Amino acid sequence: MLAEYMAELDKIELLAPDVEAKLWHDYRDNDDSEARATLIEHYQPLVFREALRYRNAVADVMDCVQEGTVGLIEAVEQRQAEQRRSRR
Repeated sequence: MLAEYMAELDKIELLAPDVEAKLWHDYRDNDDSEARATLIEHYQPLVFREALRYRNAVADVMDCVQEGTVGLIEAVEQRQAEQRRSRR
């Protein structure tokens, strides 16, 4: 399972800064669920990299990845809410 996940992560390219900014704008201002999903997907390699730091301390690194993904989703949603509040 880990090897399959890593193979999928290898397919994900970093977002160009202008593309990332547009995605944040679309999610914040238009509630664009595709922009949200793209942001989460493209930050996923970061979650995996951080989870690997704990591979010797946990039984299953994929549990860390799942927890990190939940945290990532919450962070994306929190940032959207903060950006909306700051624009008022």
